[in-house]
Amino acid sequence: VLVSGHAVGLQDVESLSPITLHGTTTAPYFANHGGLPQILLQVPYFPGMGGSPVLLRRQAPTDSLQFALLGVLTEGAYGTSWGLPGFAPIPMAPAPADSVFRPLDFGLAVKASVICEAIEDFFRTRFPQDRSPETPAPPPKS
Repeated sequence: VLVSGHAVGLQDVESLSPITLHGTTTAPYFANHGGLPQILLQVPYFPGMGGSPVLLRRQAPTDSLQFALLGVLTEGAYGTSWGLPGFAPIPMAPAPADSVFRPLDFGLAVKASVICEAIEDFFRTRFPQDRSPETPAPPPKS
């Protein structure tokens, strides 16, 4: 898998291009992790990369590359000074040097299906299609 995002301190300030990191899924990507629609990834991440797309890269039979959106990186695994791992949202800024949280190279991504459902729900509630022909459309909002 590929994760492409704007890591704090690593982005190219000239071109503003994201960095792209390679990783793997820890289980088949179609399986849910922990009973939730999320994917556990083994991938490095850095502050500022929360919300980065997680892409599956495939070689097509025509020798061209194809990409599929698997999800969006939302949380990173952290080890504490006590050795207990946990997950937390990926911070927008680096942690202080004396922080007890140490990032590990594991992350959680919300599956693309959840994102698609949220978009569909948004449009379904904002633009309902079940109006009868006799019911006029509401006036546009100004």
